[in-house]
Amino acid sequence: MKYIEVNNYTKIIKGMTVLDNINLTLEKGSLSLIVGGNGSGKTMLLRALSGLIFPTSGEILIDGKKLIFNEKFPVDIGICIEQNGMQSNISGFENLAYLANINKIIDKEEILRYMKLFDIYKYKDMKFKKYSLGMKKKLALIQAVMENQDLMIFDEPLNGLDEKSIDVFVKLLEEEKAKGKTIIIATHKQNIFENILDRVFEMYNGRLKRIDG
Repeated sequence: MKYIEVNNYTKIIKGMTVLDNINLTLEKGSLSLIVGGNGSGKTMLLRALSGLIFPTSGEILIDGKKLIFNEKFPVDIGICIEQNGMQSNISGFENLAYLANINKIIDKEEILRYMKLFDIYKYKDMKFKKYSLGMKKKLALIQAVMENQDLMIFDEPLNGLDEKSIDVFVKLLEEEKAKGKTIIIATHKQNIFENILDRVFEMYNGRLKRIDG
């Protein structure tokens, strides 16, 4: 079943083509990797799929609905591309609770369960600005998955994670995929996801091609 369709998507910024006629189809419940070097266009493609930029030409359909910049996303989405608006002067838990309160899907206990899963429960009352890089990454991953989102998009999610946390994250993705969630990951570490991935694509100079045969 087609869930994501990218049709002839091009993005030009200051005369530079950063996404060059991208065409992509992904099925619901699939886990896809996007690999490529720095500056290849991976992050820009994820931003496009997240509705964070508008195209110079082309379109993106999510579950049959056209994705329009600055309008409500067609499905529930979890995004881990940047720091996602975390506030520096409140605690990690308060940040997650604030985000959760917007949709009112999960409660305090569910947030704490995720913090325990990623081994940052003991830092729940620490201000976000005092978190290490790895702790900030864990918090970003939690906010991307905690509300049972239909679509999850991650940019280099393993950066800053220790080996145990990587195992926790991969197991969590496996569980989410089994529930029918659609997952897209930009990464340099394809081997970590070998047992759960469905498709691999490569970005190079703003162009996308499938490389998993």
